[in-house]
Amino acid sequence: MKQIPMYSLLVAVGYLALTWPRSPAPPPQPAAQTFQPGPRGSGPTEADRKAAAYWRKHPPRRKGVKTMATGIAELAQAESSIVGTTLTATVPTGGVAQNSRVVVCFGMPATDGVVSCADDGNNTYAVDADVTNASGYRGVMLSAPVTTFLAPGDSITITCPSVSDRAGTLFVITGLDGGGQRDQFATATGNSDAPTSGPIMPTAAEEALVAFFVRAADPALFTAGTGWTQGAAAMSTGTTVDPVYRVAHASGTYTADGAYEVSAYWSAAVASYKTAGEEPEPPITQASGYPWNVVRRRRLVR
Repeated sequence: MKQIPMYSLLVAVGYLALTWPRSPAPPPQPAAQTFQPGPRGSGPTEADRKAAAYWRKHPPRRKGVKTMATGIAELAQAESSIVGTTLTATVPTGGVAQNSRVVVCFGMPATDGVVSCADDGNNTYAVDADVTNASGYRGVMLSAPVTTFLAPGDSITITCPSVSDRAGTLFVITGLDGGGQRDQFATATGNSDAPTSGPIMPTAAEEALVAFFVRAADPALFTAGTGWTQGAAAMSTGTTVDPVYRVAHASGTYTADGAYEVSAYWSAAVASYKTAGEEPEPPITQASGYPWNVVRRRRLVR
């Protein structure tokens, strides 16, 4: 067999080396990266970790943003025609959940003295409105954010000066973060067949409004005004409480009103309730006022 000269082999190998397709070059390695810590110097402390854990559990929200739609429901009615200083309502089936708000509409013959309220959950009640008409009938509105669940059968007790009779209707408001807080209120008195509470202007985008009209006990019918839902009346032998309620979905002026079959002396009150508080306050803050995981930034140095 004829041998191929060595010179020819070297030429052939050189040709193949020049013309054979080459693999693409690997990408350049990135420069070494280091992290320069922020101004506090040594990464998150235990306090930083606690603040971060807090915000993971309680993410910030914008003012007025609620987790559910505002709702109002009748809770109970109570009446007594025996001389005494208390009036007790019983929590019905289903109970009252935490972060709800209980609103009490109470009426009695006019008597000076403190009117207060308490329940089996030790929730804290405050007087939201107090009004007395010229014929001697007093109406008081009280409310409380429910921080402790009220179970079915629990009692809500109104305490007042000694009177011959008294009556009340209770409501529960849901959808207000933290149980809500009273925003605006108004009171009025009169002698007519067209009771009215006087105007209020809620300050939040959505608020719950509760109102009542107190008069001497009278079988004459009461009809709620346009836009208001009529609640169940509470009536003792001497006092009638006619409640109404609604949810305000837009800014503006709201006045609770209604109509009696015949004229009567009346006391009226209305109150609005909005979401309580602002964004939750963090337990640990930095100089800027925010927890570490919100403001701390690490600068990438190439």
